[in-house]
Amino acid sequence: MSFKLLAIRPLEGCEENILNNLQVNKFYFFDDSYKQYKDHDFIIKKENYNELNPDFYYSKNENTESTLQSININAIVGKNGSGKSSIIEFLLRLLNNFFKGIDENNKLEKLICVEGIVGELYILQDEKLYKIYINFSINKYKEDAKNKKNEIREYINVLEIPQIISGKVLENDGFKNQSYKNEKYSVKNETKFKVDDYFFTMYVNYSLYGLDEKDFEDDGFIYDNRNKVNVSWLNKIFHKNDGYQTPVVIHPYRESAMIDVRREKELMKQRLSALIFTNEEYRTVIPQYSFDEIRFRLKAETALDHFLIYQFEKQEEDKATLDIFPINISKNIINEKIGFLSKWIDDNIVLVNYFNKKIKEITEGEKKTYDIKIYLYAAYAFLYDIEVRKDEDIDSEDINKPFLSYIIKNQFEHSKLDFLSEEIKKTSPFNKILEKTSNMSLETLISLIQLTISYDVFCKHLGYGNHEIYYKLNTDKFEYHLFWYCVVKTVKTIKYNTNRLFSESFEPKNILKNNKSDLQYLTKRYFVDIIRIDKSHITDKLRRSILLLELIKNPIKKTLQIDGEYKIFSSSSLIDYYRKIVNNGRSTKWNLQNWEFSRDIEELGDLINNTKAIYSRKNIELTDLLPPAIFDYDFYSSIKEKEKKIPLSKISSGQFQKLGLLSSIVYHLKNLDSIQKRANFNSYKQVLVVLDEIELYFHPEQQREFVNDLVRLLKLNKFKQIENINIFFITHSPFILSDIPSQNVLRLKQGKSLQDENGLNSFGANIHDLLADEFFLENGFMGEFATLKINEIFNRLKEINSKISKEQYDSLLREINLIGEIIIKQPLLDLLHNKFKDSLSDNELLVRYYENKIKELTK
Repeated sequence: MSFKLLAIRPLEGCEENILNNLQVNKFYFFDDSYKQYKDHDFIIKKENYNELNPDFYYSKNENTESTLQSININAIVGKNGSGKSSIIEFLLRLLNNFFKGIDENNKLEKLICVEGIVGELYILQDEKLYKIYINFSINKYKEDAKNKKNEIREYINVLEIPQIISGKVLENDGFKNQSYKNEKYSVKNETKFKVDDYFFTMYVNYSLYGLDEKDFEDDGFIYDNRNKVNVSWLNKIFHKNDGYQTPVVIHPYRESAMIDVRREKELMKQRLSALIFTNEEYRTVIPQYSFDEIRFRLKAETALDHFLIYQFEKQEEDKATLDIFPINISKNIINEKIGFLSKWIDDNIVLVNYFNKKIKEITEGEKKTYDIKIYLYAAYAFLYDIEVRKDEDIDSEDINKPFLSYIIKNQFEHSKLDFLSEEIKKTSPFNKILEKTSNMSLETLISLIQLTISYDVFCKHLGYGNHEIYYKLNTDKFEYHLFWYCVVKTVKTIKYNTNRLFSESFEPKNILKNNKSDLQYLTKRYFVDIIRIDKSHITDKLRRSILLLELIKNPIKKTLQIDGEYKIFSSSSLIDYYRKIVNNGRSTKWNLQNWEFSRDIEELGDLINNTKAIYSRKNIELTDLLPPAIFDYDFYSSIKEKEKKIPLSKISSGQFQKLGLLSSIVYHLKNLDSIQKRANFNSYKQVLVVLDEIELYFHPEQQREFVNDLVRLLKLNKFKQIENINIFFITHSPFILSDIPSQNVLRLKQGKSLQDENGLNSFGANIHDLLADEFFLENGFMGEFATLKINEIFNRLKEINSKISKEQYDSLLREINLIGEIIIKQPLLDLLHNKFKDSLSDNELLVRYYENKIKELTK
């Protein structure tokens, strides 16, 4: 079994902005063991070619507990401007359109088709050779045509190329690209394709200047009405939390062409943590660091406090734009919504008062008017037939728009506002709502409603009574922090759920359309989905915390045989470990020197593994028992020849980049591997990982080790679904290239694919040979400034025809002695000495010159 990309080919009809410097109808081979079949539109395997053994990078025998069958590694090399980025961008466009085109269930409806791409991709999968052909060319109508609008042809075809080529095969129109070119209208092949029948692609690029969506404007944009901006196809494939359902993604995430470095550092740390705790082997991701200690603290705020403060800060920025009332508003609807809010306040008065108390502490009692007041005034005016429009706006077109939209836009006259204020005080439900929610925006109020629904569901699931106690700040209880983290996290993650029944029902505009029992029912269903079905990274931290709460309520014990001895293990040991951290309290000020709890990583690792062993029937993973998100923590590593341990947060940026990059790749592959095959979910057995100039931050030694470190980590992982991984390096590093045989290297020069003419194999080759052969260093390996400086010295020496002064001699001697290459330095020194010797006027000076030379040589 194997999987790898073999070749890619731009075709006639592809737009210039997509081609860049790539050649039309030219095959670009990633694997040199394949060739074009004569002048036909497909490729075949070369005969008698010295191809790589299937187990060159990985043998199945190296990890019998893993589903992984093969690792293939390829490279694309060439100077800047040679076409490397053009190849990869062409591949991304092709895959984007291919997966968008074959998506039958509208799971990829967010993807945007690229206009004007025509090409084909060849892949080897399950030992079969496939050709993926796409034609999204633009039919441009003439100015005098009736329909002047351009039409995008949409044609997709996938063909298996047989191993034996016969005349019957050549007669098949499927192998003739000409047969597609004359289709008048958009066509989609009738063959049923499934997205996860193919492969998942992860493209990693940390370049500051690449992947700016504005550079892809000619590919076609769509207009986003919500955000009032043009959106590129590129925006849609930057990595987001969608459960890896988009089959082609770019890392790291960028917004407006920028990477949030602080966010990326935090994510890298989280990904590394997941590996360090669950596998002892991953504690040495790179040889220089072996993490053996972890230091904890309880987070400065509880999840509840953080949520409430976040909601307050958010409402300071939000504008009043939400209309919870429909166009066909009626008094019955008004009464239903006011009744809902009034009862909700009564049922959750402790939370409402707690929120108001927190806001009062933040604002120091300063009053501010939020949109909830405007909505209540407008609803009251409508319910009691009080005219609130300004006299001059009575005949305005706005009068036909939704009632509250008009109110928000035009506000009230002060006199009518004062009148309504006095009237509302006389009406119990309105007055109560206004009094208790005056510190909230409508968005905040709805978020709190979501919070209380989640709260009720968790209380029932865990069997907690006297619910109000959990609104108090019981900071001495591990359960309290864990409980509120679960409640808050459920509210945050429900919007990511791929089941629209959940995500849409809890959107702010829809939440008041349901009564409390409906919302509780939906939340409970979502809760059950998290526990029993959803094993993706989206709910990873939430599931982890729920499991710990369940272990607190119902601890388990089991006798296990360890090294011939029977021992009793209990889940309470892990809970006690986490509980001690909470019992130590939290610091008032965060700093690296003030951790409350320090332990050996192995201790926690053993507790996690033992708990997993006694809980085996429940189908949990080691990652489900990692430290919950209520803690901050840092890893410490012992360094050779250093007594003081180094925290992960203090290692150099280059070392952190390598640690983070390697752990992120493995982390994402583990997450991808965790997604079960379900009716509404894509899961993959084949993965393509493209690493674009990832050596940007690396010292040569780190570059030299990178391929081996990555392969080593992949070998350690126990995959459950992924079978084949194809890794592509787009690189300028001879150290990385020396780990990749020439058979797997595409060499580019000015958009053209070049054959290896001198027969040098890049695998294990000398670095200088690689620089000359694979990276096209035609002018030597010396810096250009040094080259020009040496030429300048030589020319100055040549031009000396008369006597040379002692000052000139000393100046030139100093510059020549700076040259490190002896083959260049010695001839220049000889020339200088000869020129100076000829300048000496008498024998006495000549004797002194040679005496000085002897002294120099005997030093």
